Amino acid sequence: MVKYGVITHYFEVDVDKRTRQVNYQKYIDTYLSDIKDDYSLGYLTHLISDNVWMEYIYYPYELKRKQDLDPTFLQRWYSDFRKMKTKLLCHYNMGYLKDWLEIDALPREIEDITQDDLQKFIEVLYEDFEIIEKNKYCELEVYNFDEIIEYINLSKSKAIAVIEEIKPSIPTHD
Repeated sequence: MVKYGVITHYFEVDVDKRTRQVNYQKYIDTYLSDIKDDYSLGYLTHLISDNVWMEYIYYPYELKRKQDLDPTFLQRWYSDFRKMKTKLLCHYNMGYLKDWLEIDALPREIEDITQDDLQKFIEVLYEDFEIIEKNKYCELEVYNFDEIIEYINLSKSKAIAVIEEIKPSIPTHD
């Protein structure tokens, strides 16, 4: 599993005090002030969705407290993520994405994301495509699938709004 440091996610403040958030504006100021490319915008979308996750799922469902109280919780949490990835591939009919997962070089350097990390992440994604049928109808232990769909829709709306807001100020890179 690829693990990224706190810097990569632009986390600020303290999760224990329920004040942790993702400062994606800092990422915009650092990486999107002069050029726009799909890779950089994709990572911005990831940061925005992390922030929505904190607000919509992590804090309301008290996942930190559950993790602290139950030693098996984190294992079930990660198991659900794995199941969800394959369930979502089915739900959105995205099995064809497997053919798009090749990357020869990082399109752009982003602090703490290496070519090796990205390649390892892609390898994990390939494994997800192999277990789609197995997880298609499986039960989630921690999350509710319909709430995850709502989270995705909220993240998508927020990402579109942020990108539309910054788009006029970003030159297109052809």
